[in-house]
Amino acid sequence: MKSHDGLEIHYVYKPVKSSKPVILFLHGLGANYSGWKNTIASAKKRGYSTLAIDLRGHGLSSTPEQYEYYALEHFAKDIKNILTQLEIKKFILVGHSFGGSVAIVYCTKYIDASLQKMILIESTHKYPYKKYHELNVNPFFCFLLRRLVQWNILNNKSFPKIPELDLTNLYKENVFFQIYDEIYHTSFKVIFQCLDAAKKFSNQEDKKIVSSLQNIKFPTLLISGAEDNIVDKRYSYELKKLIPHAKLRVFEKANHQFLLEENSILNKELFSFLAEKN
Repeated sequence: MKSHDGLEIHYVYKPVKSSKPVILFLHGLGANYSGWKNTIASAKKRGYSTLAIDLRGHGLSSTPEQYEYYALEHFAKDIKNILTQLEIKKFILVGHSFGGSVAIVYCTKYIDASLQKMILIESTHKYPYKKYHELNVNPFFCFLLRRLVQWNILNNKSFPKIPELDLTNLYKENVFFQIYDEIYHTSFKVIFQCLDAAKKFSNQEDKKIVSSLQNIKFPTLLISGAEDNIVDKRYSYELKKLIPHAKLRVFEKANHQFLLEENSILNKELFSFLAEKN
């Protein structure tokens, strides 16, 4: 799909003949739609149509160099335009990590009666990192990477497009190869631009975000991992306080890769929630 600002936004839409809402999946930072493959397969068996988007700067979508393309409002508008183009009347938002934050931005920007339910997995409504502590990794490493991006040594051209990096197999690899795959196939420039844009939106729209969350009328499920060192579980507890009647499930031994490492457990929780009547 061509976006409102001229980018190509890649998505995979798998419709089935059903009156159930379409499940719209939003992946995390540096990932792509393939992380949802197993969940998409489970959804099909249960009679759900699915829509999985490669967020701008990720996967097979365009990766522009300029920072202004990564304002979070653009991510939300991409979702709105795809839903309009596909003439989707009812849908469920499911977002992991950064994808969950984008889902919250969507709720902040649009009052959408077609949105039936929302599931936020290891997500936050506010920017969670201090400077040079992005994603809670070593601050020296963050400082060095930011300088390499600033000096244009690392840009989007350093990370060539590939037919598809299948994230569902990534967690099975040796840790060294996991790191190599993610570094090679993810643009650090895009990651920092997305993080900076998230910080800006969080700071500038804080009151509007909180108000939007407090006025959510549809059922919402929050899922968090007790051992998540990327997005601390306390943000899920904060979201539960803000969103009326939100349900929270914290999995004691889960980390930030819960989507990939414990997909069967996640799917059970997700589809159980979707089966509940509003």
